[in-house]
Amino acid sequence: MRIPPKNEGSQGKTVVFRNEKIDLKGRGSVSKRSNRAAESAFTLVEVLIACVVFAVMAISLYGGISFGFTSITIARQNLRATQIALEKMEIARMYSWDQINSNGFVPPAFTAPFFPTSGSETNGGLTYYGTTSITAFPKSNSYAGDMRQLTVRITWTNRTIPQSLEMSTYISQYGMQRYIY
Repeated sequence: MRIPPKNEGSQGKTVVFRNEKIDLKGRGSVSKRSNRAAESAFTLVEVLIACVVFAVMAISLYGGISFGFTSITIARQNLRATQIALEKMEIARMYSWDQINSNGFVPPAFTAPFFPTSGSETNGGLTYYGTTSITAFPKSNSYAGDMRQLTVRITWTNRTIPQSLEMSTYISQYGMQRYIY
């Protein structure tokens, strides 16, 4: 591309092209390729800003994935604790009234693994510790002597954070166990 110089009579010709002064140095033409290559490159500041944006996005993605896996782990542990407590309550509901009222028939403490296994396999390292307590019916009604309150408490540790769950139910003298035995 030929650019008409402003000053034709001088040896070092200077041209104004896109608000830039270009020295033609006697050649009379300028290369478009070298000018475009200089304009299309990224500056160091632009590259650093892009790296910072990418780093923030990568850290945010990692945080989101980590939070998701942690939430799923906690939900699984809570679900297993609920299953264990419900199992203990359903078993106690099947006991006869004499067994409920006798000391020591319902075990006051128990442990349960996170992964119940058969044989000598490991259970995944998480153990639930539980207690069961049978107390008198908390309200003073005419049928209070025929009812008991069963409370199951379960505790476990998620990494270093202690977790707990408590469930209660009522057992009646004339409840479900009378139809089975």
